[in-house]
Amino acid sequence: MPRLDLLIFGATGFTGKYIVEELARKSHQQQKIKWGVAGRSLLKLKEVLDEITKTTDLSAVETVAADVNNTESVTKMCQKTIVLINCVGPYRLYGEPVVQACLNAKTNYIDVSGEPQFLETIQLKYNDKAEKEGVAIVGSCGFDSVIADMGVETIRREYEAKNADIGYIESFLSVKAGLANTALNYATWESAVYGLTYANELKPLRKKLFPQQLLYTKYKRERGPVFPTTFANQKRWCVPFLGSDKSVVQRTQYFNSVKLNKKPCEQSSFQMRFVTRGWKQHLNEEHTTEPDLGSVHEFIGIDPAYIGTSKIVLACALTLREEKDRLPLKFVNETVWKNINFRYSRYISAVVYLLLLQRFRRQH
Repeated sequence: MPRLDLLIFGATGFTGKYIVEELARKSHQQQKIKWGVAGRSLLKLKEVLDEITKTTDLSAVETVAADVNNTESVTKMCQKTIVLINCVGPYRLYGEPVVQACLNAKTNYIDVSGEPQFLETIQLKYNDKAEKEGVAIVGSCGFDSVIADMGVETIRREYEAKNADIGYIESFLSVKAGLANTALNYATWESAVYGLTYANELKPLRKKLFPQQLLYTKYKRERGPVFPTTFANQKRWCVPFLGSDKSVVQRTQYFNSVKLNKKPCEQSSFQMRFVTRGWKQHLNEEHTTEPDLGSVHEFIGIDPAYIGTSKIVLACALTLREEKDRLPLKFVNETVWKNINFRYSRYISAVVYLLLLQRFRRQH
């Protein structure tokens, strides 16, 4: 029996519903996409589809019963699709069995995890097997992490093209709430609590994951973790961002340095404005003067939470489904990312890159 193109696991959850709605719109425009929804209750899955069916015909969408605590059901679910989008968290508790099932079924895996411990543990444990099986295990494809990673990489490439060096990249996020009261999804909050509780696990984990120490520039900005700044012509206070974005960016920069001999970029935490300081002249040794080059990149456009996440995670999923043959382990010169190898435990998405590039406004 032919596999589905995409299957959303956890489709009745808060994030899952947004992704289902967005995929319903995309599949209406691209009718060749065969997709389905999966979760513990077929009745609840039907209710989700019935709600969307008021505006879009979803009669061809397949429903799959699967419970993360039932290995057999998860295995059968993964065998039904080419790409699985996993929305069942906290991933620390429920993510690994799904990754294992995808590897065994040779199904590409995508999630929206914001949990550094889970993401880095999965890379450490399963990267070699995923590479051997030709399976993409693509974590943290939510709005913030993708923008953070692609944003830093875009800036690095711009400076490289100018033969300039980067001293540091800072990023800032400002969220403007709507008229309604702002609320946080319970599962998102639960994941954040687990992340902070087990943050002490990251240091020994990263010693194994990153055995080679990177040589960052010695230039540092002297200030504490909380500081005042001006953002969008308004005075604001900045506090550290506690999500997975720094983890995501660090892994990409580690790969760039170890595999491609590229200088790594310092990245504090993702936000919507990237402020870069560096030097106009590239040197092979350490700079001894203050930076003389600066730039600001802003990401503008889509909603910065679940709506934005649904759009970006689907861009990643559709890239894996439709263009994976253009993203092999070793790139050829014709690809968008000419000199970056495709890591099966990370993503390098040509579609996402082009999507984001159109939304960046550069100010020099």
